[in-house]
Amino acid sequence: MFKMIKDEKGSGSIEVAIAVILLVFIFFSTLPPIVSAYKSNVLEVTKMKALDAMQINGGMNGQIKSAVISYLSRHGFDASRITIHATNAPVNWGEEIAIEIRYSDTLTRYRRNGLLSFERYDDPIEYVKFGATTSYYYNNN
Repeated sequence: MFKMIKDEKGSGSIEVAIAVILLVFIFFSTLPPIVSAYKSNVLEVTKMKALDAMQINGGMNGQIKSAVISYLSRHGFDASRITIHATNAPVNWGEEIAIEIRYSDTLTRYRRNGLLSFERYDDPIEYVKFGATTSYYYNNN
């Protein structure tokens, strides 16, 4: 009996198993906020780029709108869930132009359901980015 207590073969495997379980739990619990922050950041950058283009062109036109959707699609966004409301061109110099970009998505989360099992659940989330500035467009005609 004392020989079994002193036998240390495989004693490190328990610590490794516990560490792996903790790391998996940490990974699954921190991944959704990281993905959400990434999407929010990409939408913010897109909004600012669209506002820059709208300032020069005096508002939203078809070319800017398709460029916004294309940019977001290249970064993993579903084009069918993107909604863009913006001031249409032409807007004269000094007048306000605005854009609102909405993206409806689901935030996947995991909840521990027992020692080694996780339960997945999806929360609806809507990202909204709004910005406004003044037009630099001047119609010389």
